Amino acid sequence: MIIGAHSILYSRNPDADRALLRDVLGLPHVDVGGGWLIFGLPPAEVAVHPSDENNVHELFLMCDDIKAFASEMSKRNIDCGPVLDQMLARPRGADEIDERELCSVVLNHLHPITLTCDVESDQFMFTWPSHVYWIGFDRSWLVAHCFHLHPLAVRGVPKWIDIHTTIDGDYLMGLGADASQLYVCSDSDDFFCVELSPHAKAITTTFGRLKTRDLIRFSLVGCNSLHIKFFAKPIRWRGPSEPKIPAAVAAQAAAFVEAVERGSVVEKARYAAMCTIKRHPGLLIPVNFLRRSVRFMRRRLGLLKARIRAL
Repeated sequence: MIIGAHSILYSRNPDADRALLRDVLGLPHVDVGGGWLIFGLPPAEVAVHPSDENNVHELFLMCDDIKAFASEMSKRNIDCGPVLDQMLARPRGADEIDERELCSVVLNHLHPITLTCDVESDQFMFTWPSHVYWIGFDRSWLVAHCFHLHPLAVRGVPKWIDIHTTIDGDYLMGLGADASQLYVCSDSDDFFCVELSPHAKAITTTFGRLKTRDLIRFSLVGCNSLHIKFFAKPIRWRGPSEPKIPAAVAAQAAAFVEAVERGSVVEKARYAAMCTIKRHPGLLIPVNFLRRSVRFMRRRLGLLKARIRAL
């Protein structure tokens, strides 16, 4: 069976590249004769990504302290800075940056807040599911369904996100706009913009797994009719190659959209009860008593079932 692996890099200047691996990166090596160096590698992994063409290979070297590594490289006059700075340093600057290439940089450097919007995340912001993302396992694509098309900021970029510092569908509703008058850009090939946010920027909320009822509940308490129309529109971010979005993703997204548009009798009744209590605070006392009574009866019923099973 397989006991190891051997990687080969082809180079027009092999001596210079061997010197980089030996003297700069400090990889252990042996000379098998004639200056032909074989380098040892740290623990490695291999992955196969979908592509439109074969014979395209990449080698990524990982480190546990990127700032210290960049600092060490700068001492050796090796360019090792932010990816965007390197792209802008090209001869024609921003004109030389392809939209797919830039989008690929974005997809491979997603902010922690963005990652909590992934439907597969155990840290999903389910109490405020304004954005719902499906992120490709290889970061080559992202599909989003969003109630709120943030951000059009009106108070700059705050350290903590506050929904009242952005303009969205509420503002448009106030202008009397309806969905037929709006164009939602749904493809990064047409247009996209991003915010370079500090890693520490965060949202204080409750996290967990996203459920369909969370979306329905949010559509009732945090959205207007425009937001529901927004959510039905898929927004696609594309990397360098044409994304192959799994059918299961499209099916789950369609199910979420249908559930939000259809609503839920239970959630609608719950929302109506919340609105009634808000208008009549005195009802909160009997409602709390009823909730405690129901929980008590559930516990008693659970104990009774356990005793019956024991018999």
